[in-house]
Amino acid sequence: TLGVTGLLTASAGVTTAANQRVQASSGMLFLSGPSAIAFENGAGSEKMRLTSTGLGIGTQSPGAKLAIAAMNSSGGDGESIRFNRTDDAYRYNSIINSLPDSGGVLKFNIHNASSSAAQSTIMTLTKDGVGIGTSSIDNNAKLHIEDSAYPIINLDRSSISSDGNHIGFINFQNNGDVYGRIGCWVEDISETDGTLRFATQAGTSMTDKMIITSGGNVGIGRSTPNANSALEVNGRIRLATGSDTLPALSCFDDLDTGIVFPGSNVLTVATAGVERMRINS
Repeated sequence: TLGVTGLLTASAGVTTAANQRVQASSGMLFLSGPSAIAFENGAGSEKMRLTSTGLGIGTQSPGAKLAIAAMNSSGGDGESIRFNRTDDAYRYNSIINSLPDSGGVLKFNIHNASSSAAQSTIMTLTKDGVGIGTSSIDNNAKLHIEDSAYPIINLDRSSISSDGNHIGFINFQNNGDVYGRIGCWVEDISETDGTLRFATQAGTSMTDKMIITSGGNVGIGRSTPNANSALEVNGRIRLATGSDTLPALSCFDDLDTGIVFPGSNVLTVATAGVERMRINS
């Protein structure tokens, strides 16, 4: 046993027997070095270093308050942080760090509830985007969600109590300016009925251009399409020419019967794929 009152300075190090500790009998124990304090596991096997900049794990030159180094430029996955249970070494979550020269990757792994150490990668962050359920992020996607059964995004507003309130929006912006929007509104809160609204910006005004009600009624330029109308349009509708066998306007149960526009200032009516009437200028 070595008892020291005051400062202990050792030019060649201090060695203790196995399973011994260095501690203060009361108050705090201070360790200080002129530039850094290194922590080793076995002679010469440094695991951690504390400098004036921060704490480095796996690195002797931390560039931040906490720096963790787990691999070199050749890449590969290195487990940087593990969250363990105190009573089970197999069940843990991890943050995996990979730093190839092509760009960094962070993976967030969650234990899959089995009795082994198997994990599932829930989220992947790359220099190009975020992948949820996938590490193969599409080159043009900032957010890529993949699931074999339910790739779902929920927008949940928990404070609505009356009809006519909005639930949520998806805004399409350019440098902070909104150019278009898709939103969902409460149509009848007692029946959990909702309305989808598609809006575009014109100058300083954001106005609904198309609405789909809970009953599937569509209004284009109409904010309240009638429940008996599948489609109501406030404006002109332009159609393709069509043909006698496939008219431009027809019933979905009878595709070869309807109205055809074969040329300028001409309108014909066809049934069973044959022209029956013609109206011209």
